[in-house]
This record gives sequence, structure tokens and C-alpha cells, in this order.
Amino acid sequence: MTQPTSKTTNTNFANIAEKPKGRAENEFTPAFIAAMKPLPDKNNKLKAWELGDLKTPGLRVRCGTSGKKVFLYRYKAPSGVYRQIKLGEFPPSGSMTLADARKALAKAKTERESGIDLQEAKLIRNKVAKAEREKQKILGYTVESMINDYLNGHIIPMRKAKGADEVSRFLNSRDLNTFRKRPAIEVTRNEAFNLITKIRNRGVPILAGQIKSELKAAYEFAMNAGVIDMAGNPFAFVLKGLVAAKRERNLNTTELTLLIPWMRKEYSETIADALLLTLYCGVRSGEVCEIEAHEIDDSPSGMIWRIPSNKSKTKVPFNVMVPTQAANILRKRSITHPTGFLFPSKAKGKPIAQKVLGVEVWCHSEACKHPKHQTKPKCPVSNWAPHDLRRTCRTFLSKIGCPSEVGEAILNHTKGGVRGNYDLYKFDTEKREWLQKWTDHLDLLTNT
Repeated sequence: MTQPTSKTTNTNFANIAEKPKGRAENEFTPAFIAAMKPLPDKNNKLKAWELGDLKTPGLRVRCGTSGKKVFLYRYKAPSGVYRQIKLGEFPPSGSMTLADARKALAKAKTERESGIDLQEAKLIRNKVAKAEREKQKILGYTVESMINDYLNGHIIPMRKAKGADEVSRFLNSRDLNTFRKRPAIEVTRNEAFNLITKIRNRGVPILAGQIKSELKAAYEFAMNAGVIDMAGNPFAFVLKGLVAAKRERNLNTTELTLLIPWMRKEYSETIADALLLTLYCGVRSGEVCEIEAHEIDDSPSGMIWRIPSNKSKTKVPFNVMVPTQAANILRKRSITHPTGFLFPSKAKGKPIAQKVLGVEVWCHSEACKHPKHQTKPKCPVSNWAPHDLRRTCRTFLSKIGCPSEVGEAILNHTKGGVRGNYDLYKFDTEKREWLQKWTDHLDLLTNT
């Protein structure tokens, strides 16, 4: 097909190609527009160009270097500046016909004559449309999506597998079944209050506190990532002080005098040994459950339990300077379990789970009302959990005169600030001295 020629005096396509910004017009027909092609400039490089419609003043067609034709409306804005807006694209790249373009232009002219700046109006429409798309995207971001992002982006990379599994378990509990489908950005403080209150009133205040804490953190994670933008976190102040607060329980002298002999008599040997090691050494009960035979160094100068970095909460290796009473327990268990875990579970190659200790303590408590456990002997000491034994150890170390830095070293707490970077002393000698004083003190309490 031959290139269409302009009917305008002294205007031809060669000139248009050389001066693409020059004024050129023709009476448009569909066939004429379809035949338009990009023209070469004087360097034989294809260049886009425009042509106006004689029949419809203001209507222009721009032919791009790819051959795409775009309908434009060139007009004079109220400010006196000439502007042009896109009306649509001619087939095959678009679906706007010449007749459609002339109708669109007539509508645009009417708006312009009413004082509307078409380009500004288009920018506003685009902004509103973008905001609506973002709104729909945000509404599609549910609490469930937020929880998954929080688990995968923060919990799993930052916590041990056991801890991450626990968080995942209660964030995916049936208490949140309906709540998980809500758009995260639409959740109100009232909804958050009702959710946590419902869980608390079910008789599980600790779970209510855990779910509240993790959902609050999940919202913080999503807001910091810029996924949602909210004025406030709906879980920030929900039932503050009314759900299970930070636990501060430690056992007193009378309770220890009752508990230790009862523990040895009524718990299974495995449970009693694990709980006593937690109390004697001030370690975490989870670290006790995972102890392996090769981690024990039973030297003449004193037993050392070397906890590797992958089992330490602080991610650094840690030496427990085992006192005599705890060493006796470990030697006894090393005889029956010379390799592998000293507290093995029924599952081959795995230790007992930390929560097994908590369940056993609960099942023997007066608070447990489950019919299955009513025949079990009840512990004379109420309202305690395995981790309270670690807290009791630290509290009594202070009571018997242990220096604070040694007590913190025994618990493997990290040193804060600049001191943590420069003071690398491990206090191993002092740890052995004060743990032995502590366990000797316990023996005096229980006459053993």
C-alpha cells in the first residue's frame, strides 16, 4: 500500500518526517489511518510523527516508531497553555475506531468548555483509580496472609524450630478460624478485644496473652514492611494487665522443702531428674531435655556440661559448671543412656519434648480437673511451672550472696551494651563455686 499524502498546501510527508513537530493536517478515514507508517528522518532513522484531522479540529493521530496509532486531543487549557490528552488507540493495538475517537473528542470538548482542565482531570481520575486498586489489594490482604508473612519473614528465621512451631500452632488455632479471613486493615480494636476476651474466658489466659502478643507483633511487622498503613495497632492496648502478665513466680523456702522430696517420690524418674537439673543448674528446661551424652565432660576437677550454640538461646556455646548433686543425676543417666540423648523419647533418636515437663506438673496439680488425672497424687505446692525453677535458682543465688554478674552468667544471660562487646570473661570458676553453694543450701533445706 502506498503512503497516504497530505492535502494541505506545501505539506508533504517528507517534511513531516523531517519536522515531526510541524503542523500537518488531513481529513481522516479509517483506511488513511491504517496506512500510516513511521517515517525515516534525514539519517534514515524511523521517527514518530503526528497528523491533525481537517474534519474534526483538535483531533490528532500520532504514529509511533512501532507503527502504533494513538488518538490525541490537542486543546488550549484555561491557563492559555496548549496541552493534549490521549483518547485511545487505533486497532490493532487498541479498540478505538475513528468514529469512537470523534465521539470521545466531542465529549472532551464539552468538558473543556465548562472550564475543566482535561489533563488535570485525567491525573485526578488516574490517582483515584490507583487508590481504588491499592484499596482492593489491601482488602485482599487478610489476617491469615499477615500471619503467614510474619511467620515466614520473622518467626521462622529468628527463632529455633521448636519455638517457631509453637508460635505457628497457636496462631493457627481454631480460636482464630473466622478472624483469619478478615481484611487485616479493617480489624478494629473492638474486634481485637472481643477475640482475646473470648479466649481468656475459655479458661486459657496464658494462651490469650500469647496470641495477643504475637498478633500485635504481626501487625507491627506488616506496618513496618509497608504492606498495610494503619493509624494504630488494634492489639496494642487490648486487655493490658488483664490477660496473663509476665510471670514472676519463684518458690520460697517452705515450698522447696515440700516440693523436692515429693518430686523424687511421685514423678517418674525421668521427669524428676529433668526438673531437679533445671533447679540445681538454673538452665532452661528445654536445654535439659536435649542434653546428649557427648556434651558431658566428667573431669576430675569437676563435671562440665557443654551446651553447643545450636541449642543455646543466645546462639553461643555455653558451659554449665555442674554441681555435685546435678553431676550425680547425669552420671546415673549416662549409665542407662551412654550415647545419644540422656532424656530420650519413645520416638527413636529424639529427646522428650519440653512441654512434657509442663504437662506432668499440670496433671499433678490441684488446678487440673480432667477426669483422666484425678487419681494422680496432687503436688503440695500450687501454681508453679518448670521455668519457675530456673527463676527460683537465680533468686536464691542472690539471697545467699552470689554476685550479680556471676548469677547472670549462670543463667547465660547476655551482657548488654558496650560491656557485652568488651567483657568476655565467662566466670566459670565462680559459677562452679556458687552453684555448689546453692545446691548445698537445698540439701540443708531437705535434710539430704
